[in-house]
Amino acid sequence: MQDMKRLIEKLGYEDLMRMKKELEEGELKKFIEQKLRHFETTHEKTCSVCYNLLEPYSMHNYSLVFGPDDFKKKASFCGLDCLQYFLENLKVGRGD
Repeated sequence: MQDMKRLIEKLGYEDLMRMKKELEEGELKKFIEQKLRHFETTHEKTCSVCYNLLEPYSMHNYSLVFGPDDFKKKASFCGLDCLQYFLENLKVGRGD
């Protein structure tokens, strides 16, 4: 939120008025939702555990989208072993 406040602080009057109008009309919301969908559907380039490069068309890559609705995160994995390792460490971090 602080980054957004800093960004807004730098905007001039005209840009702020345009942003306010787009907020009211829903255009900015649509743009943000579209950008989020793009992030959710594009694959990462490296495995989140071992950092191996992922082959874009491999059937052995896995992606996991997790987190609360307002702060989703995405992780990609080169195989089931890395996915399992990630999930096990996620449980340890949460204390489950």
